[in-house]
Parts: sequence; C-alpha cells; structure tokens
Amino acid sequence: MNQRSPRQETRVEECECKTCGTKFQGEVTTYLFMRPLKEVRSSECPACRAIREAEEKAEEERELETLWAALRKQWIRTCGIPSQFQDMTWEDLDPDYQGKAQKL
Repeated sequence: MNQRSPRQETRVEECECKTCGTKFQGEVTTYLFMRPLKEVRSSECPACRAIREAEEKAEEERELETLWAALRKQWIRTCGIPSQFQDMTWEDLDPDYQGKAQKL
C-alpha cells in the first residue's frame, strides 16, 4: 500500500504576541512540501486576538448599519411616499390628525 507522507505538521510551542509581546502557547504549522521548510506561527495571544476580533465585528456591524440606512432611504424614495412624509416617523405625526389610522 502506498502511503503519502503528510504535507504539513502542526504542534504547540511557545510563541510571542506581536501586539503585546507576551509569551503564550500557540500553534505552529510546518509545511513539509516547501524547500526550505516554512513555519507559520500564531501571531497573537488569545486576549489580543479576542480584542481584535471584537473590534472587527463592531466595525462590520457599523458598516452593515450604514448600508441598511442607505437601503432604507432608497426604498423610501422609490416606494412613492410623498417627499414631505419621507423623514417622518409615527412619533412625529399629530395624533389628532389621523387618530383612527394610528390606532391600527
């Protein structure tokens, strides 16, 4: 039976965080098919990685909210709502003006 040798090897070693400089146990992957061998080390400690990922997620959520706001404005412009009512909300309307409609 012809068995192929593994193309990469993964182990846990002490790594240094590029963000805060602390030492931590991180994953090191060695690519065996490359000459010279290439090692890829974890570059961030778990705490710094969690902070970075939280910041990226918050930025992504801000971008999504901006896109949703632009899409809502586009929908309002294209759905035929008169321009004087496009920026209004239910709270802006005079309750005595259309009391029956607002009760629905």
